[in-house]
Amino acid sequence: MHTEAQIELVERILDMHDQRTTTLAAEVWRVPAGDYVSAARFELEQASIFRDPVFACLSGDIPEPGDHVSFESGGVPIVIVRGADRRPRAYLNACRHRASPLVKDPGHVARSFSCPFHGWVYDIDDGRLTGQPRSCEGFAAVDNDSLGLHRL
Repeated sequence: MHTEAQIELVERILDMHDQRTTTLAAEVWRVPAGDYVSAARFELEQASIFRDPVFACLSGDIPEPGDHVSFESGGVPIVIVRGADRRPRAYLNACRHRASPLVKDPGHVARSFSCPFHGWVYDIDDGRLTGQPRSCEGFAAVDNDSLGLHRL
């Protein structure tokens, strides 16, 4: 939004505050009760509102390399981690093997995330898969480059 428009909106809001009024419609707006419980409307709102860029965390929440936070936005599990170069990264917080969350609480890791389900290991700097313990060569035919974390 342009600065001029922002200033105009703020001035209008302050004026309404001073006048103890609001911007009302000419007549009562009736919202069907079904709008509040509609699964289809919920999905539409999730896709149209909550899939845009969102505030994730403050830089102070992840001050050191390896510090991370996790949350959901619009049903999407997200982990934010500070890399070795001190830049933040965002990934889907889901192991590529069985979609288990990699982390649940804020914390610190050295250089990698390790899935608590089967122990798959992902580099925090680029999300690439670096280890598949106990996989018994079950993924030998799959290109490991396709199994890294999804970067956001």
